[in-house]
Amino acid sequence: EALQFHGLPRRLSARLIDLANSMDMEDIEAMLAGALDAGYDFAPLNLVPRKPVMLVGQPGAGKTVTVAKLAARAVMKGKSVKVITTDTIRAGGVAQLKGFTDILGTPLERADAPDILRNAISDAEEDDLILVDSPGTNPFNSVEIQDLKRFLEVDGIEPVLVIAAGGDVNESSDMAAAWRPLGVRRVIFTRLDATRRYGAIIAAADATGFILGDVSLSPYVAE
Repeated sequence: EALQFHGLPRRLSARLIDLANSMDMEDIEAMLAGALDAGYDFAPLNLVPRKPVMLVGQPGAGKTVTVAKLAARAVMKGKSVKVITTDTIRAGGVAQLKGFTDILGTPLERADAPDILRNAISDAEEDDLILVDSPGTNPFNSVEIQDLKRFLEVDGIEPVLVIAAGGDVNESSDMAAAWRPLGVRRVIFTRLDATRRYGAIIAAADATGFILGDVSLSPYVAE
């Protein structure tokens, strides 16, 4: 009943139930947790100095706020962070992120071309954690994808997909799969606090094999 509430297709529900029943446990919630652990990959996004991470995704997925949250988490742990935005066309895109980086005392750099992004990354300090914001991109629009690929071709960048939870199960699966050719292997889901059905998360991970790297549970950055 719980899996049905969350909108999982019957095939996925049956798979999780079979996995849960194979767990040597009595607690039902622990059985389901064990099934999810056995069926999917979980690996927290581990920011490493000089290894840039670029958040990608559709417009409105929450990339900019997620960049701010990751930066805030690092700064609160005493880490040095370099934030770069390639979202220089959207009205208010730079200003929104700069509002967060100003509070954190972290400079925000703009890169409206791949060469500028490459130089910004190479100029980073040795201990800097590098976070790159990107424009909202429609993965089904070849022109937008080609524009984004120019930035992703900068050496060493890991693209991490950001998806808002609560979407249609089939649509979320198709959309996530559309990002796989760009080298995406890890995904962050946002807006779990504003969502009651999480079936799209499982379905998207099942369709792609993406690693679940993090979730956003709050609209607030520092929290």
